[in-house]
Amino acid sequence: MNESIVKKLADDTLSLPGLAAAPDLLSKQQAPMAFRIPIKVELWTEEGIRKRARVTPGMKGYSVFELLSDEGTSMPPGTDSAPAPLAYFAAGAAFCLASHLTLLINQKHLNVRQFKMESELWFSYSQEGRGLCLGLRTLVDFDSDEPAQRIRELVSEAKGLCLVVNSVNVRRFLG
Repeated sequence: MNESIVKKLADDTLSLPGLAAAPDLLSKQQAPMAFRIPIKVELWTEEGIRKRARVTPGMKGYSVFELLSDEGTSMPPGTDSAPAPLAYFAAGAAFCLASHLTLLINQKHLNVRQFKMESELWFSYSQEGRGLCLGLRTLVDFDSDEPAQRIRELVSEAKGLCLVVNSVNVRRFLG
């Protein structure tokens, strides 16, 4: 199969009316929200367990993409033709944190030449059969002359800003 797993689409219209009525699961949260970032996902199934999704971010300057997902061959009828949904989620957590680190490095004019990240995200099922996220662990290796304390503060601030890292911990808000 020569088909790309991720394809940028020419249509970048921001049509998100269905999300306006979505329930606000964090309305009990004490701090007011500065703004919302809607992302619309239209998904349809293909052969086997393969899925195709059209992802439309609700912010100017962000394009519409089409993604493919499948499951491995150990989950029939998966064919391992594209990443599994949890692989996208795990990569998204790393990408999001890396974006916040890069933005903060640039905003604070820190002397960081490069960084490398490794992250692990663990999932399981409870005895009742409920899906669980067991945790996220991220290691970041910096090529920098900045003091270690400054780097620790940078990582802590980036984790605090990262939407995906904080969504893994959403249970603390929902009680």
